[in-house]
Amino acid sequence: MKYQNLIIAHRGCWDKKAPENSLLAFKHCIEHEIPIELDVQLSLDEEVVVFHDKNTFSMTGVSLMVEKSTFCELRQLKLSSSAEKIPTLKEVLELVRGRVPLLIEIKRGRDFALLSRKVYELLKDYSGDVMIQSFDIRVVWWWKKKTNYLTGLLVSSNRHLQSVFYYPIVHSVFVVSNLLKVDFVSVDFEGLTSTFISKLRKKKIPIFVWTITKLSELESARSYADTFIVDGLGKKLSGK
Repeated sequence: MKYQNLIIAHRGCWDKKAPENSLLAFKHCIEHEIPIELDVQLSLDEEVVVFHDKNTFSMTGVSLMVEKSTFCELRQLKLSSSAEKIPTLKEVLELVRGRVPLLIEIKRGRDFALLSRKVYELLKDYSGDVMIQSFDIRVVWWWKKKTNYLTGLLVSSNRHLQSVFYYPIVHSVFVVSNLLKVDFVSVDFEGLTSTFISKLRKKKIPIFVWTITKLSELESARSYADTFIVDGLGKKLSGK
């Protein structure tokens, strides 16, 4: 898979009728030939579900903790004001069938190794381009040691959202390039021009940037990043 100038739809090509991380949002990506970024975590009964937040309230109006709810309970919820429901990773893979690349973010959770193993098992029979990313260095380590999938580390430039100990670890060029040996680093737009990212670029480590919401941001990011994770721009940039 080529990194250069790759545009990826953040949680699919979502809009008012097609909620983020829904099968309909992913169908739009397939129609417009746009790679998909999506999030996975485990339900209480260990189903790999595609959902971003730890709690379902913001997307469904019902407050359930994803990891403390069974898939049956989660499946009863509707995403936003649509008829779309929380999908499983298996359903997404069956829908996409290799027609567009996938960038799967493995969320932090109660058992990173179990989630990683279950995702890996689901991908064994899948033929298509897949990349893995996570904020959790344990997840990145697991995928780099046990699989051949391209795996990247997600980093945030916001110190206040991270532990005082964790931030310097994931912003260490030595840790990222020599210990984790990541295939790419995915950074927020605000951190794109940091010294840390500049040093990684000198080491020829591909840089992904999230989340681009304006064409002006995309243009300014082109000088610093190789791949662009966009919100609401996918259809406009697809040429279809």
